[in-house]
Amino acid sequence: MKARLSIVAGLIVGVAVAGLMLGGLLALTPDPPALASPTQPFVIVTPSPSPKVTIRPTASPSPSASPSALPGDDITS
Repeated sequence: MKARLSIVAGLIVGVAVAGLMLGGLLALTPDPPALASPTQPFVIVTPSPSPKVTIRPTASPSPSASPSALPGDDITS
């Protein structure tokens, strides 16, 4: 019976301490600043991309590679 009483007492004390801490935090926090008058939204201007886009052809695969060679095949002989 003593063990159950200590568990319940600890729970009650824990809840009380948590409430006191929360109340202290709320009491000690500074007041929010006064609402400022609405202003224009801040707009970031970025340069537009160039309309000329050149695409260079990619290099073709080297002709020395055998198209029938599979990974793991011995191609040295």
